[in-house]
Order: sequence, then structure tokens, then C-alpha cells
Amino acid sequence: MRGNMKYESIEQKMLRILYPPVLYLLICLVTQVTVSSVLIWLDAKVTDVRGVSATTAANYIEHINEIINTHSVLMNFIGAGVGLLVFGIIFKRDKNESKRIKTHEVIYSYAIGLTAGMGISLFISILPIDNILGSYESASKLLLNGKFIQLFVVLGIVVPLTEEIIYRGIVFNRIKKYLDVNKAIIISALLFGFFHLNLMQGLYAFIIGIIMGFLYYKFENICAPIALHMAVNQLTVIFETIGFSDFLNKNIWAYVLTMLSALVIGGILLYHRFFKS
Repeated sequence: MRGNMKYESIEQKMLRILYPPVLYLLICLVTQVTVSSVLIWLDAKVTDVRGVSATTAANYIEHINEIINTHSVLMNFIGAGVGLLVFGIIFKRDKNESKRIKTHEVIYSYAIGLTAGMGISLFISILPIDNILGSYESASKLLLNGKFIQLFVVLGIVVPLTEEIIYRGIVFNRIKKYLDVNKAIIISALLFGFFHLNLMQGLYAFIIGIIMGFLYYKFENICAPIALHMAVNQLTVIFETIGFSDFLNKNIWAYVLTMLSALVIGGILLYHRFFKS
């Protein structure tokens, strides 16, 4: 099969690389439209909207938006769940080489996510780039609109599994068959950031995507970037739930100290893994 790839056109190569994230985006959009339509239909069965005034109609639209936002976690769960099934099959079909990973290496990857991930997130949050191509705050509120257990399972487990299979397991490996490893890491991270469709989230996803790409390359097992991705998302859910993010935003010295500590510890872990040996 590798020999046949030499005769693939540029268009065929681009299609093989781009269709997984595009397909996942479509799956998520279809899920949102379908679930939203069902919710609106169910609500309409118990709400009589005929002959209402413009003000009442506006209130009803706001009511519908509230219902949809309330069920955003469910939409993420269905979209990511379907994606996990679809891309899990594609990932297995691609037959990428993989090595066994040790438990301490998974824990190591998770620790990098907790430290470097938090430090980078706090640093990017102080950059004056919000409200450009979408508000980070509004996107975060929508994603984190749910109960702790629901958020932890969906955003902290299911979504990282799906996205890492797509961007590292499929996209990175396919690019690596056409280009060198460094280009594969950067391009897969760029796509990972781009498909977040938000400048601040995209920049963060790009940087974290580079780290996850290096981890995948070093450990040669998809569990490494999955562990890091889970750590990043789980920490976000926990911080938002207990109000630690609000605490940091109101205490500049605590913010700076936490950011610098996380960056230093994360940097040491990354240096030890990538450069020391």
C-alpha cells in the first residue's frame, strides 16, 4: 500500500488528510441540528405558539436557545460518540504501527497535560486576542454548560479519545507517510487548532497539538496523547466547577504564580522527555 501512495495525486493526498476532521465537523453539526430539532419539536408539543405577539415570540426564541444550550453536553456526547465509532474503525483499518506503552509513560503524559497544558492555557488567556473570530468566553460557557459528572465524562474522556484518534492517530500518521515527522506534527496541530473555529482556542489547541504530536512520535502509542488531552480537558472542567478559574482571574499574583509554576514544571517534564536523552 505504501508503494501505491507514491502515485497518489496532490488532490488525493489532501483528501486523505482533510476528510477525517471535515467529516467529524459534519457529524457534530448534524448531531446539533438533529438534537435541536427534536428538542424544539418536543417543546412545541407542550407549548402553544400560535397567535403570539412579537414580544412573546422573541421570548420563545430565547427559551428555545436556553433549551439547546442546556443540552449542549448531550450534543457533544452524541457527536463525539459517533465520531469515536467511525474513526476508530478508520484508525484500525489504516493499520498504523504501535508499540506497547508502560503505565508510568501514560502517567508521565498525563502530568505534562496537567502542568504544561495549564501554564499555556493561562498564558494564552492573557493575550488580547479574544472576540476575534469568535469569543472564547462564550464558547467555553456553552461547552461547560452541564453537571460535573456529565462534563467530566464527555469533555474529559470521550472527546479526547475521539479527537486524538482523528488528529494524531489518522491525520498525523497519514501526513507522516508523505512528509517528514516534524512537518506531520506541525500540520496535524494546525488542523487541530483550525477546526476549533475560535482564535484563542485554536491557538491553544495548536500549541498543545504540537506537544501531543511529539508525545505520540516518542512513545509510538496513541495512549500518550490521549492521556495528555484528557488531563487538559479534565483540569479545565475541575477548575471551572470549583471556581478556581474565577479565583485566578480576580487575583493577579496567584494567576502569575500559578502560570509560571505550571510552565516551569511542564517545561522540565518536556525537556526531560524530548531533549535529555
